[in-house]
Amino acid sequence: TTKTPAVYTIKFVNGGDLANKYLTVGNDEFDVNGNWQTPTGFRWEAKGLAIADTVYPIFQYVITAVDEDNYVTFTNRETGKTLKTQLFSEGEGTNRYTLSEVLEDVVPYTVNTHSANTYAVEQQEAVDADADVVIELTKLTNVDRYAGFLNVDNGEIRTLAFARDKNDTSNKLYTTIQNDGSASYPDYRLNSYNEFANDIADAAQWQLVKAGPATISRVFVYNNTTTQSIDDVVDGDKVSAYVYALQYVVDGEATNFYLKNNYSYGMGGMNLKELDATDNPMDDDELKFIIKENVDGSVSLIARDGAFSPSIISGSSNKVVAPFNGTKSIELYDWNRIDEANYKFGEEYIYTSASSTNEVKTYLDAQPVDVSWPAKEGHVTILSDLGNYITMNEDRDGIVVNEEVADTYYLYVTDEDAIVPSFYITRGTGATDGERMYMFNPTDSVGYYVATGEYDRVYQWSDYRTKVMFKAATINETRDTLTMDVKGETKYVAKEADDNNADIWGGLNRFKWQIIEADDADGYYRIRQAGATVGAPNDEVTGPYLASWNDRLTWSNKEGALLFQIDEVAAPTANEGVSATEVKIIATDGAVNVKNAAGKNVVVSTILGQIVANEVLTSDNATISVPAGIAIVSVDGEEAV
Repeated sequence: TTKTPAVYTIKFVNGGDLANKYLTVGNDEFDVNGNWQTPTGFRWEAKGLAIADTVYPIFQYVITAVDEDNYVTFTNRETGKTLKTQLFSEGEGTNRYTLSEVLEDVVPYTVNTHSANTYAVEQQEAVDADADVVIELTKLTNVDRYAGFLNVDNGEIRTLAFARDKNDTSNKLYTTIQNDGSASYPDYRLNSYNEFANDIADAAQWQLVKAGPATISRVFVYNNTTTQSIDDVVDGDKVSAYVYALQYVVDGEATNFYLKNNYSYGMGGMNLKELDATDNPMDDDELKFIIKENVDGSVSLIARDGAFSPSIISGSSNKVVAPFNGTKSIELYDWNRIDEANYKFGEEYIYTSASSTNEVKTYLDAQPVDVSWPAKEGHVTILSDLGNYITMNEDRDGIVVNEEVADTYYLYVTDEDAIVPSFYITRGTGATDGERMYMFNPTDSVGYYVATGEYDRVYQWSDYRTKVMFKAATINETRDTLTMDVKGETKYVAKEADDNNADIWGGLNRFKWQIIEADDADGYYRIRQAGATVGAPNDEVTGPYLASWNDRLTWSNKEGALLFQIDEVAAPTANEGVSATEVKIIATDGAVNVKNAAGKNVVVSTILGQIVANEVLTSDNATISVPAGIAIVSVDGEEAV
C-alpha cells in the first residue's frame, strides 16, 4: 500500500515433499535423476532452510502486476521468473493462501543423506502442485539490494579453489601460476602445467578489483497500480551486483596480469591477460566477473560477457569458471552444475563422495595478507636467528658475521600504498640524505655475463648461488630513482628504462625489499624481494628470500630463508661502522683502483713524496693514473697502502 517495493518469501505449507520448503529458481540443465539435459531456461525448485537463505534474492519475490481479475504476478527478484495466480486466504489475519493455479513441476531438494558431514544436496521427484496447495507469504524488512552477490572491499585478497564442500575431509585444489618468462619480463600462466596446489600456502593470490554496481531494476505494484518509474531507488525494486577483476598478486605485490574470462586455446583452458600499467581492467570485458554467493559458502564465478540481467545464472547465456574436464586446468562452462564423476585427475578424484550427482564447487577463500615491518624510516640492526649480523666484505658482497657490535642500517620506505610496502636497506658513509650503500639483487648482471659467454664470478658465490650485494647510490626525495656511478659514468636507476635516455635504466625493484613477519616464529621476520626470480639460468637454489650459504648472503625459498630480529636503534654518531680498513686499493697497469672510498679524501704520492693526486672521490670505484714504481695511497689522512 506504500510506494516502496514489498518483498516476500513463498513457503509451501503442504504438498508432500514440498512442505516447509521455500520456492526458488534454478537452472534446468539436469533432470530429476541427475542426468544432464539441454538447458532451456529456469525451473521452479523448493529448498528447506538447511540449504536456503531467505536474504538472497533468488528466494525473494516482488509483486509486479495485478490484473482486473485479481490475478497476482510474483516475480523472482534475481531471475525474473514469474508466478501468476489468484490467492485465497486461509483465514482472516493469517498470511497463508491457497493458489488458484497449478504450478509447473516443482523439484524439491533435500540435504544429502549419504554423509552427515556434507553440504551437498539431492533432487527429489518433481511434484505437481495442485489447486489445493497452500503457501505462506512472509514480508521481509531491511532488504539488502546486494545480498546474494559478493560485496567486499576493493583490493581484498582471495584464493581460487575447487572442492566438493568446505569440510576438512574434502580435498581442495587451488589455482597456481607459473612464470614462463624472466624476472624482468614475466609471462605468467594459469595452471600452465596442469597442476593445482593442494595447500593454501602454495595457492595463487588474487586481488579483487571492484567496480559497479550493475543493477537489475523492475517496477512493482502498490494500491493495485503499477509504478511508472524505475529510475529512482524509491520507485523501483533493485537487485545489484558489483563487478570484479581478479588481479594476480605475487609476494605481496600486484602484477599487471588478470584472470581472463575467455578461452586460451592451446593452453588447455583459461589463462591470464597482461595489461599496461595505466590500463583500467574494467575497460576490458574479458576481465569482468560477477560473483554469485551460494548458501553453502561456495561462489559462482560468472563471466560478465554482457549486460547484467535476470539471465545471469542461466547456463544458456553466461559462462561459469569450473575445473576443466580431464585435466588439472580450469575452463569456462555453459552451466553451473558439474557431475563429479567427470573430474578424475590422474588416479584421484577431486573429492570422494557416495553420490555421483554432487556439484564441484568454486571457492574464493580469504587469504591473510603478509604483515610487514611498520612502514616508517629509521635506523635498525638486523640480527639473524643464527646469532650473526648482516654486513658486507671488502668487495661489497653481502655476508653475515658473528660480531659483538652490529652494523646499523637505515630503512627508506617505498611503495607505501602497495599491498605490502617495500624498503631500501642501506648502510651509510655519512648522512642519510647522502650517498649510501644499497643492498641489491645482481641477478640481471649474472644472466648477462652468462648469456654473452663472458662469465664473471663476481656476481655469484658458485655456479649455483647468486650473491646479495651492495652498491653506492643516492636516493631522490620521491624514492623512485637512485643515482649511481657505473664504470665512471653517472646512471639513474628507475622502475622502467627510458628508451630515449641511455642514462636512465630500469630495475629499481632489484633494490627494494619486503620485511615480513614470520608466521612460524614469533618476533622474527623474513626479508624477500617481491616477484624475484633469482640467479643465472643454472642456479639450483632460487627464490625471493634472503638466506645464508656458508655465512654468505644468497637466495632461497621460504623454507630455507633466514629469520631476522629487527631492532630500532638511535642514529649512530660515527659513520655507522664503516672505516678506512674497508677501503680496497688495487694496483693495475699504470694506475691504482680505489674501491669503497666515495666521499673520502684520497692522496696518492710516489716513494719520493711527489703528490700524484689529491682529491675527494665521487665514486666508490675510482681509477687514478700513477707512474711506474711504488705508490703510497692514504685515505682521509690515514696511510692505507
